[in-house]
Amino acid sequence: MAYYEDLSPYNYHHYSEKELNVGWLQKDQKFNVGEVPEGFIEKLNLYFTKNNTVFHCRGDHDCDFCDNCGSASCEIRVVSSDGKVYASPELIKHYIEMHHYLPPQDFIDAVMSGPVPGSTEYDNIIKRMPEYWKRREPDQNDENYEEKITKMMVDEISQSVDNKIFNDLLNENPEMKKFIESYSKVMPAVYGMKNKNKKSE
Repeated sequence: MAYYEDLSPYNYHHYSEKELNVGWLQKDQKFNVGEVPEGFIEKLNLYFTKNNTVFHCRGDHDCDFCDNCGSASCEIRVVSSDGKVYASPELIKHYIEMHHYLPPQDFIDAVMSGPVPGSTEYDNIIKRMPEYWKRREPDQNDENYEEKITKMMVDEISQSVDNKIFNDLLNENPEMKKFIESYSKVMPAVYGMKNKNKKSE
């Protein structure tokens, strides 16, 4: 997980001055601590449904401050009542609840009183965000950003293309689909028999 100063322009998947970073923490960087208002976590939870998270990655990012208690693989976008957009990693909720991270007041206000995910106002603002996306800029916290972003793009695109080709192939060939389904059921049994034979030798 990369570190970005709160309220700096977003620069992870792309560069955008219209999206402000909140909650991109790292153990060697200080962050504000405190208590969020009552009801804040309940409202923040609205952003974590499957349809409202964005930029899903293939792997998980683990919490930098503790072992085996927090991981994430996507991001959320929070919109304020005046149309500002805040970009946060999925781990922000964990940081707040477990490590007492206190987000900027503007972000807290946006969660508490901004348009909620699924509303027309929220959806219209989020749909316009790609208009402001630019090529990711060099970042002093990520010296190998070119290599990482290229790998991410190639891996994710190739994976989705491979899946589409495979699914199309199966849909066009029902007999092959039946064969693969039956093969996947038989293989675990065959594998178990081979292991059993090896042990008895």
